[in-house]
Parts: sequence; structure tokens; C-alpha cells
Amino acid sequence: MALLERGLHSEAMFWFVLLPLVAAFLAGAPVVPWFVGACLVTAFALFALGAAGVPGDVPVMSTQSQLLFFFGCMGATMFSGALGWLFERGRERALSEIAARELEIRDLLRVKGEFVSIVSHELRTPLTSIRGGLGLLTGMHLAELSDQGQELLSLCTRNVDRLGALIDDLLDVQALTSGKFEFKPDSVSIAGLIRGCVDTNSGYAATLGVRLEIHEPLPEGFIHGDERRLQQVMANLISNAVKYSKSGDRVTLGALGTDGQLEISVRDRGPGIPEEFRERMFQAFSQADSKTTRERGGTGLGLYITQAIVERHGGSIRFETAVGAGTTFFVRLPMREPPPAASEPG
Repeated sequence: MALLERGLHSEAMFWFVLLPLVAAFLAGAPVVPWFVGACLVTAFALFALGAAGVPGDVPVMSTQSQLLFFFGCMGATMFSGALGWLFERGRERALSEIAARELEIRDLLRVKGEFVSIVSHELRTPLTSIRGGLGLLTGMHLAELSDQGQELLSLCTRNVDRLGALIDDLLDVQALTSGKFEFKPDSVSIAGLIRGCVDTNSGYAATLGVRLEIHEPLPEGFIHGDERRLQQVMANLISNAVKYSKSGDRVTLGALGTDGQLEISVRDRGPGIPEEFRERMFQAFSQADSKTTRERGGTGLGLYITQAIVERHGGSIRFETAVGAGTTFFVRLPMREPPPAASEPG
């Protein structure tokens, strides 16, 4: 009692500070240090009040008040420590449940990927046989078929091609999500890439009455990338542009190289992209016009795969569109110095 009777002098302050800290430690209060801090601030404030010039040994607070304050600090600290312990247990349980859910989702995604891969590969074998049979029938007996038979054969061929494209896209998506997408980088000529893609896709465009054209001149530089994958990017963009163009329209390809960056453009004169669809342009299985897709084919995976390939090359893809005025896609890729010429043997 002697310490308490001396009020808020140094010896009393020692116990005011030490015992709440001991109680906080026993109650597990490290998770809520602000409560301990509040107790200390209160104790120091009362000490300062007592040291401010109170005459003699007259205590600022009575012995009973000091006891109430002392045990109040201990009780508040222990209560806050208990709340902190409960909070910590709840947080650990929530984190454990989240980790279990993440593991479950990861397993489901793995099973889904394996299923898609197995089904796609199993479909490829009979599809190859069907395509070969249709090709043989078309080449040897087309003239012997009636007009209705020829139309039916053509329909079968188109549907087989669409199914083959879907399988290829599914396998590409699976490879992208699993990190097994193959890239074989090399020096790729910009002009050669664009001209080659126009030549390759002109036949498809012509079947829909659309003409492909190149906006000259093309840069005579190089990019570092997988030529086959870059051709896939261009084929997807050209296919989209042709698919949403009217018969008699033109699709224009161009390229511009500035400051070590190449920007390839593919422009159509189609209906443009609806406002409500633009945010979903590069999502898997997204299609703006299902009617056009049914009529001219498409899986809704082309732009998703295209964006992944472009980003894998360190580039980016964007688009500009206006309803009724067409759409232009821009692919931006880093350029590189041309490969060194082979030295002639002396």
C-alpha cells in the first residue's frame, strides 16, 4: 500500500506500466498492440499529471481510485488480448479454408485441361480420316454427283474444317493455360510476314467476296519471334475482318515502324463492334454476333489466343472501332536489328 499512497510518483509508475504489460503477454495481446499502447499512454498521462507540481506527498488520486484504475487497465488489456486471440483463430481458419478451396479449384482446372486435351486428340484421328475421305470423294467423283450431292459434299467439308479449327483452338488454349505453348523464336521479316499472310488468306477472303490489300510501303525491318505463331495472329485477325465484311468490301493490312516498335494494322469496313461487347473482346468464347458466327464459322477463341501470342512476344494488341464504320486492330511488337549477313568464303 505504501507505493499506492505515494500516488503517481516513479515507483507507482513502474507497477502501472509493468503489470499491464505482463497481463497483455499472458492474454496473448501482441496481435492487438494498440490496446497495450492505450494503457501505457493513460498511465504516462496520469504520471505527468502527478508530477506537474502537486505539493508534498498528497496523492492526486485516492488509494481506492488508484486500485480501480490499476485493475481496470489489467482487465481491459486481458479482454483486448482475448479478443485478439479469437480474431487470430478466426483468421487462421479462414485462411485455411481459402487454401483448401484454391487447391480444389486447381485440381478441377487440371482435370478439365486433361479432359479437353484427351478429347481433342481423340477427335483428331477420326476427323483426319473423314477429311481424307471427303477430299478423295471430291477429287475423283465430284463430277458424277448431282448438284444436290455436290452441295451436300461441300457442306460436309466446311463442317469438318470448322470442327478441325475448333479442336486446334482448344488445344492451343489448353497449351496456353498449362504453360506448354511452344515458341521457336527467330528473325522474321516484317514485309515477308504480311505479304505471306495475305497470299495465304486471299483464297478464303475470295470465297466471301472480300479482297485483301496491303497499304504500301511496308517496313523492311525484322522482329524476333515465332513465325508460325505470328502467322497465326495475322490469320486470326484477317479471318475476323473478312468474316464481318460484306461482299465487295476490302480488308487493308499495313505496318509502321517507329522508335524500335512495329505496329501492324488490320482494318475492315464492317459494322463495327457493339459498345456492350468491347470489354469482352479478348475473352475466351466471346462472340459479338452469333448469327455471323453460325453462317461463316468461328469458335470465339481466336482473339483470346491472339492476345496471348502477342503478349508472349513482348507486345500488345488494341483496337479502334465505330459502329457502322468498321474496326481496326493494331498489333505492337518490338523490332530488332537485321540478322548479320553470312560472310562469303575467301
